[in-house]
Amino acid sequence: MKRLRIFCTINLRVIGAMIVFCLGGISQLRAQVTIYNPTPSTVVDLGQTLSITWNTNVTGGTVNIELYKGGVDYATIATSIANNHSYDWVVPSTLHGGNDYQVYISSSTSGNALSPTFTIAYSLNVTSGNNTMVSAGEQMGFSWSTSLNQGYLNLDYKNASGGWTSIASNVSYTATPYTWTTPSGSNYVSPTEVRITSTADPSLVAYVQNITLTKTLNLTSPSSTTNLIVGDMLPVRWSSNYAGASG
Repeated sequence: MKRLRIFCTINLRVIGAMIVFCLGGISQLRAQVTIYNPTPSTVVDLGQTLSITWNTNVTGGTVNIELYKGGVDYATIATSIANNHSYDWVVPSTLHGGNDYQVYISSSTSGNALSPTFTIAYSLNVTSGNNTMVSAGEQMGFSWSTSLNQGYLNLDYKNASGGWTSIASNVSYTATPYTWTTPSGSNYVSPTEVRITSTADPSLVAYVQNITLTKTLNLTSPSSTTNLIVGDMLPVRWSSNYAGASG
């Protein structure tokens, strides 16, 4: 490390009075790395690209880039790359989500630096099932895409009281597309929605929205083959997918 001592002497002449003598202090120029990105507000999904940027006050040389998690060295990002002040890193899909990641950069000419903590996040997106119309009590399919690599999914639908009723718990995040039997009876609302929640990260939620559940009423008796004579009793029967309508 090189140090430069700078001395400054200033003579000030004040008319009719005195001469003031000033000796400047010692200034040191130190080799330094400054990381610009990631920042505390950085959030990057697994499989996406993080642009790592930095500056050094000594040009040239090479840098090593390490990934820290929880304050300890976790993985190598790049080794002995040119000191170009930027590097695009594709976040491996094998990492776990978390908000305690940091980037550590060491330079062959300018020392080292550790970034603030940033977040590597999972993604969860509904890919089909929105704006579906289905008869209540019938089966319906929906699907999702996700970068999850741990935990499970909990599936719920919105019920008539505005709360959530479980469809299934601890569903594999790879179990897409998924088919469920829509509710019938009295404990459902239309339109409704399905909530998908990660057990690995409960803040990671996606919704299958605007599901219209239609009511049906089908006459089962009499039928086209029913024969009656005057005075016979005629039974009338029907089926329905909502409560209080069975005959």
